[in-house]
Amino acid sequence: MNKRLVTAVIIAAMIFTGCQNAEPNHESSTTLTESEEPSSEVVEESSLVEPSSEESEEAHKIDLSDPAYFPGIPGSFYSDIVVSLENNGFPEDHDVGDTYCNCTRQVSPDITMDYAITKNSYYEVVSASFNYTDLNNDNLEDVVDAATAYLSFCATMPYDTSDSDAARTFVEENIGSDDAELQIGDALFSIYTTQLTAGYMITLQVKYNEV
Repeated sequence: MNKRLVTAVIIAAMIFTGCQNAEPNHESSTTLTESEEPSSEVVEESSLVEPSSEESEEAHKIDLSDPAYFPGIPGSFYSDIVVSLENNGFPEDHDVGDTYCNCTRQVSPDITMDYAITKNSYYEVVSASFNYTDLNNDNLEDVVDAATAYLSFCATMPYDTSDSDAARTFVEENIGSDDAELQIGDALFSIYTTQLTAGYMITLQVKYNEV
């Protein structure tokens, strides 16, 4: 793919996402419910979209001699996450810069779902944090039930050495715990719970971790 075509692809993606640094978008049929009281059935399908092989190959032609390069999760593409979540109810006016992208979805006055992604100059995900926060529910079991579908969905983010089933199972088996982690390919997954003054925040983190 020549430079002119690459430029055209990136411009088209910028127009679609309203994001200065966004890449080619991928459509998804998954849908988050619009309920004010989300249940564990937050998504109809449980995996983030997979990039096409042509897009992935072009997007990840990395120049290791580039002095500005710092490693991300090989084969990851931050806009795969962004577009999938926008297709599932997240607002499109996410905050984005050269090294970050983040957004919050206000589910109800007390409940939010959010993500914060650190990316490199080749749009790889260096690290990503996904939070489900309920500021007015002291019943951890209820919060876990509501947060599971969102966080297990985010855990299936595509990258070269990903294992969606293992990532989803990790979330489902460890959500609500104080701290748990699992290495899957080139990414380290961790999940933990923070007790707030009233309520809980459950966090899933995924970061590059070469083994």
